[in-house]
Amino acid sequence: MSAGGAGGSGIADDPDIANLHGIAAKADASSVAETVSRAGNRDVTPRAATMPAQPERSRLACSQPLPATLAFLMEAGVPGAELRAAAEEAHRLGECPVAVLLAGGGLDTTRYYRALARHLGLPFLADPVIVEGIPSDVAIAAGHAPLAPARHGGDLRMVSAPRGAALAYLVEQASRHRDASGMLRLQGSGFPPGLALTDPARFEAAAIAADAPRIAYQAAHALPDRHPRFSHLGGARPWQRRALFGGMAAFALLPLSLPVDLAFALVSVLICLVSAFLALLRITTCREIAGITPKIRPPALDDAHLPHYSIVVALYREEAVAEQLCDAIAAIDYPASKRDVIFVIESDDSRTHAALRPHAQRHGYRILVAPDGRPRTKPRALNAALPFARGTHLVIYDAEDIPEPGQLRLAAETFAVLGPETVCLQARLAIDNDSDGFLPGCFAVEYAALFDVINPGFLRLGLPVPLGGTSNHFRIAALRGACGWDAWNVTEDADLGLRLAHMRLFTADLPATTWEEAPVGLRAWHAQRKRWMKGFLQTAITHTRDPLRAAQAMGGMRYLVVLACTFGAVLSAMAYPLFFLTGLAALATPVSVTFGHAPFWLDWFHKGVTAPYGLLIFTVAGVTFCLGVAATLVPALIGVVRRRRAGLLARLPLLPFYYLLVSAAAWCALRELFTDSSGWHKTPHGAGSRRCRPALPASRPQESR
Repeated sequence: MSAGGAGGSGIADDPDIANLHGIAAKADASSVAETVSRAGNRDVTPRAATMPAQPERSRLACSQPLPATLAFLMEAGVPGAELRAAAEEAHRLGECPVAVLLAGGGLDTTRYYRALARHLGLPFLADPVIVEGIPSDVAIAAGHAPLAPARHGGDLRMVSAPRGAALAYLVEQASRHRDASGMLRLQGSGFPPGLALTDPARFEAAAIAADAPRIAYQAAHALPDRHPRFSHLGGARPWQRRALFGGMAAFALLPLSLPVDLAFALVSVLICLVSAFLALLRITTCREIAGITPKIRPPALDDAHLPHYSIVVALYREEAVAEQLCDAIAAIDYPASKRDVIFVIESDDSRTHAALRPHAQRHGYRILVAPDGRPRTKPRALNAALPFARGTHLVIYDAEDIPEPGQLRLAAETFAVLGPETVCLQARLAIDNDSDGFLPGCFAVEYAALFDVINPGFLRLGLPVPLGGTSNHFRIAALRGACGWDAWNVTEDADLGLRLAHMRLFTADLPATTWEEAPVGLRAWHAQRKRWMKGFLQTAITHTRDPLRAAQAMGGMRYLVVLACTFGAVLSAMAYPLFFLTGLAALATPVSVTFGHAPFWLDWFHKGVTAPYGLLIFTVAGVTFCLGVAATLVPALIGVVRRRRAGLLARLPLLPFYYLLVSAAAWCALRELFTDSSGWHKTPHGAGSRRCRPALPASRPQESR
């Protein structure tokens, strides 16, 4: 997912895409300004006529009184030492004291807002219902919304879940507008009559419930409505279908117009060229990455200058790994008050919700229930959460992920030193249950080759790279400007990486590891790989709708790489058994004859070689097979060595047989592309042993240019 380098002017004709560069630059400038002048409260609620806000600055010396937003909690029984520690930590971080207190896990968010309501003499609503028609992201950003009269009657008109500056202003105004009994006088205070409080989680759920149809539509259709050529919705265009069926007809008629041997030879050479191009690319990345010296960490940012970071995880039927996920996120070395964690679940997934709830409450994480809609895919769930993320940067994790504790800090430091057009970082992915059998072991080798050798090499060469499905770090303004993920593509990660390249936005390698669990059983592995292959085909279709425009935007060579990484990868996998068997027979024959055994295929092999064009066909098959083996084993060997996983070396000879299973998945994916294009195959988690997690040597990020 690098971005293509120099492109033509075609991209400039699209004002929406061209504007992304301005969005990225403005976001970078604002983050720099925030870093330089951070005065405390990043979580500022926009001004509104009914809820004016003034910034609260946490610059408290230890001898000064507690902030008003904390002091009243002593009446609720919260120890003063705990409140003082939160105030001091907020002073150190330049954060809102309440955010620091709640992020520490010592006080439940609901308990805080109930105590606040008692302190102000306002009612607390445990189940608010907001009027429909208000955009949920606007309501949540404002922190208040009108209540539905039919549910709450005429006495209560407005519900608020103030945070940050709005919370400080509310408490300050309350101290100035109390009657003789100590109750809050709303008249003249700037607050609306009929005001009630709730906590942010309940307010967010109510706002989303009132706005569910719009959220569901935007999650699925924001990209196809704004940039239809970048979405797989609708599938192949008419000219693509005509080209496909024309090519199939030409392929079928080829033996009728040419001798069978010649037709077969031409097809073999064509497939060989595609496979050879992929193989040479992989081998070239090995040469590039092998010459990189040990990388240097970017300048460190102290906690006060770290940006807010959103962590988004889409889950479905993941109750088995819910506790592990929450603990892994809690272990990340990043200020808790600057982490914005969102778990996105489906409305019918009550088990995952129940498993997450106690851990989310303890750590202050948010659970967002995605409104029902189609397609039922991970990217649609991520799009549903995107408007509600509060961070400057955003990272995607999977349910089974265990990121290295320093990953977010390194990502923030890397973004700080790279230009604003670098909008994405791809962290390294590695498998930690490789001892669970043949499939996890080969999967671990495959990941070591891809994420420790090939992808970093591609980025060093300035080539586009399809993103991995997790540990993608984004500048959130640019991600929103690109309309998030394509809900209609089952490999939304790969598609987004290439779309960013099309938009001439850049990606860098992030040398920090996220440990993942490989599927243990064949059924789960096959379903996952079939989805990947189907997604590569969808991505190829999407990015060939306007090939001239795409090639102009990316550059010709980079566009060829896009085709090779999508369509070429699937085609090579589908043709692999032919070259595997032919190449294996060609290589095994002289060995068998040397030991005095005439193999059963020798007569067939002799007839094939002596037939017209037979020698060409067998030579092409042998060369393709040898190139493929080299392009598979060399990156895998380098990756295993870089990972310091000597135990995986025994898996290398098994890879040629492992890729026969990949080929079977590719053929199934082709069939499913026509029968169930947007069907999502869920990968179960929690069955792996998750034992081996050696450290990755530290290295300096490589940027695609």
